Amino acid sequence: MFWLTVLVRNVFSVIAAAISVVTYSGFAVLTWRYGLAWQVQLFSLLTAFISALGSPALYSLLPMVVEHDYLVQANGFVRTLRNIAYVGAPVLVGLIAAHFSAQVLFAIASLSGIVTIILLTLVHVPKSFDDTKDEDQQQSLVDALKTAPHLFKEYR
Repeated sequence: MFWLTVLVRNVFSVIAAAISVVTYSGFAVLTWRYGLAWQVQLFSLLTAFISALGSPALYSLLPMVVEHDYLVQANGFVRTLRNIAYVGAPVLVGLIAAHFSAQVLFAIASLSGIVTIILLTLVHVPKSFDDTKDEDQQQSLVDALKTAPHLFKEYR
């Protein structure tokens, strides 16, 4: 059952990141076509909802990929990076917007989402917390996604 939980968390994290990529790509097209009209604001609201759902899934993966002794430091590191991003991102966005266009901003956001998806697929989560040292017990997200159709059939 543990493996099923890991699969759901990984798949949900990747799906949330993929939806963000599609949304930001849509932003780029909509701003080119309509400017910063209500359509872009609606997509922004949808992205916020997806992010609110995706972040807890990412944080729940942290104890599965970090040894227990380093969990507090890893969580602190992740929170520090997120806080720096919360403060620094508006400054960076302002600088990019001043020199380029909104389409460039959304293209950069889409590319960063694609990088996130790639990195999430490379994460290896142990099947069991008891056997974290055993290399045979690890499974990549790509391997886990291969069994996703079975998961959906089971829960219909």
